[in-house]
Amino acid sequence: MDENKITTNICKVGEYDDSVFFKAICSCISHDTTLFLEFDKEIGDIQLTTYSEITLSKWYSWSWWQVPFKRLKIALRVLFGDMIEMEGDFIFAGEQAVKDYISALQQGLVKVKIAKDIWEKENKAIKAKKETSVKK
Repeated sequence: MDENKITTNICKVGEYDDSVFFKAICSCISHDTTLFLEFDKEIGDIQLTTYSEITLSKWYSWSWWQVPFKRLKIALRVLFGDMIEMEGDFIFAGEQAVKDYISALQQGLVKVKIAKDIWEKENKAIKAKKETSVKK
């Protein structure tokens, strides 16, 4: 994906020294996904975080009276549990959408790899200073 190329599938929202934001639009047009690709200095590695709106649909196997109870059960798990498992779909609008998604990640990887390289050099310099001061 050319950085200046406008597509209907994915677009760059913003960038910083160590991160890039993309927004990918689902083919159903009712929801989208935000991709946040960054170099995380705390863990020393590249991290991809996705933000999506996931809706709880009425499953076809649920009868009308089961829906409120299922929703209440899920709400109680959110309030009092430590984890909830949900699933969401992202529908690509054809092969080009998949290629644009991959291209956006590759473009972001180039950006965050630069931040990772700088971080690694700084850490090597700090370690070298500590080793030198310990030897004295």
